[in-house]
Amino acid sequence: MLQYVRSHLLPYLRTQVLPSKPTQLLIQTWLKWDRDNVPGMAVALSYCALFSDEVSASHRAAP
Repeated sequence: MLQYVRSHLLPYLRTQVLPSKPTQLLIQTWLKWDRDNVPGMAVALSYCALFSDEVSASHRAAP
Protein backbone atom coordinates (compact mmCIF):
# COMPACT_ATOMS: atom_id res chain seq x y z
CA MET A 1 0.00 0.00 0.00
CA LEU A 2 2.72 2.46 1.00
CA GLN A 3 4.67 1.55 -2.13
CA TYR A 4 1.62 2.31 -4.28
CA VAL A 5 1.21 5.72 -2.62
CA ARG A 6 4.87 6.57 -3.21
CA SER A 7 4.99 5.32 -6.77
CA HIS A 8 1.57 6.40 -8.12
CA LEU A 9 -0.33 8.75 -5.87
CA LEU A 10 2.39 11.23 -4.87
CA PRO A 11 3.66 11.78 -8.43
CA TYR A 12 0.08 12.33 -9.58
CA LEU A 13 -0.54 14.89 -6.86
CA ARG A 14 2.72 16.71 -7.60
CA THR A 15 2.24 16.84 -11.38
CA GLN A 16 -1.53 17.12 -11.82
CA VAL A 17 -3.29 18.37 -8.70
CA LEU A 18 -0.91 20.86 -7.08
CA PRO A 19 -0.11 22.86 -10.24
CA SER A 20 -3.80 23.37 -11.09
CA LYS A 21 -5.22 26.89 -10.76
CA PRO A 22 -8.06 26.01 -8.33
CA THR A 23 -5.63 24.20 -6.05
CA GLN A 24 -3.20 27.11 -6.13
CA LEU A 25 -6.03 29.51 -5.34
CA LEU A 26 -7.13 27.41 -2.37
CA ILE A 27 -3.58 27.12 -1.07
CA GLN A 28 -2.96 30.87 -1.42
CA THR A 29 -6.29 31.67 0.25
CA TRP A 30 -5.55 29.36 3.17
CA LEU A 31 -2.06 30.82 3.61
CA LYS A 32 -3.48 34.37 3.60
CA TRP A 33 -6.19 33.45 6.11
CA ASP A 34 -3.61 31.72 8.28
CA ARG A 35 -1.37 34.82 8.25
CA ASP A 36 -4.39 36.93 9.24
CA ASN A 37 -5.17 34.45 12.05
CA VAL A 38 -8.65 33.78 10.66
CA PRO A 39 -8.88 30.23 12.08
CA GLY A 40 -8.06 31.51 15.57
CA MET A 41 -10.55 34.35 15.29
CA ALA A 42 -13.23 31.95 14.05
CA VAL A 43 -12.71 29.71 17.06
CA ALA A 44 -12.87 32.69 19.42
CA LEU A 45 -16.04 34.00 17.77
CA SER A 46 -17.68 30.57 17.95
CA TYR A 47 -16.75 30.27 21.62
CA CYS A 48 -18.20 33.70 22.41
CA ALA A 49 -21.37 33.02 20.45
CA LEU A 50 -21.89 29.66 22.13
CA PHE A 51 -21.49 30.92 25.66
CA SER A 52 -23.20 34.28 25.18
CA ASP A 53 -26.30 32.37 24.04
CA GLU A 54 -26.17 30.20 27.16
CA VAL A 55 -25.77 33.25 29.40
CA SER A 56 -28.65 35.10 27.79
CA ALA A 57 -30.83 31.96 27.96
CA SER A 58 -30.12 31.55 31.66
CA HIS A 59 -31.07 35.19 32.27
CA ARG A 60 -34.36 34.70 30.42
CA ALA A 61 -35.16 31.59 32.42
CA ALA A 62 -34.60 33.30 35.77
CA PRO A 63 -37.82 34.49 37.48
